[in-house]
Amino acid sequence: MVMFETVASANAQDISLFKTRLEDNPQDIEALIELGRFYHDEGVEGNDKSVELSIEYLSKALAHDPGNSLARVLRGSGYTLRARDHWSPPKKLDFLKLGGREMDKAVQTDPLNPDVRLVRAANYLQLPRIFGRFETGKADLLQLLSDPQLHSYRKELQGAVYYFAGVLAEKEGNKEESLRLFRKAMQTAPDTRASDLARKKLR
Repeated sequence: MVMFETVASANAQDISLFKTRLEDNPQDIEALIELGRFYHDEGVEGNDKSVELSIEYLSKALAHDPGNSLARVLRGSGYTLRARDHWSPPKKLDFLKLGGREMDKAVQTDPLNPDVRLVRAANYLQLPRIFGRFETGKADLLQLLSDPQLHSYRKELQGAVYYFAGVLAEKEGNKEESLRLFRKAMQTAPDTRASDLARKKLR
């Protein structure tokens, strides 16, 4: 199960600063979310310990700000990563369902937030269709593609939208459209994770 790596990851220097900020203020929501995001992205790469750290930081953020949709959708994605890593099939399913509930709640809370929708779309598009989440992920992505404000998203987010639109087209058997969208992702956001993934697809 390959999950979405968020596009606004902090670097090592940022992480040190965020940890220092937490020492001064353990309720610093921004620091908690950025640390949660950083470890989430390490978890995407297969680091199960980072998955647990991510969930820990995001849970603390939600304890102080239960309505924070970004923290919730990332924690939901973290639970799906935990499902990926767990050895027990029943537990895998439990964590997958929990992650889905978290991501759905985040979108319900903040339906116009493109970051939130994209994290859910990226997760759902890559789950086996037997779980019944593909159409929801597809709807999320089509909504992002049709958003009149798409051109004003930060470049990293635009590139990720085009990349996952390419993934969707590929899954639906539209090879020419998928290649066009992968090229669009590379052109829109060079030197980003989305661009790297699109380049691999084009190879």
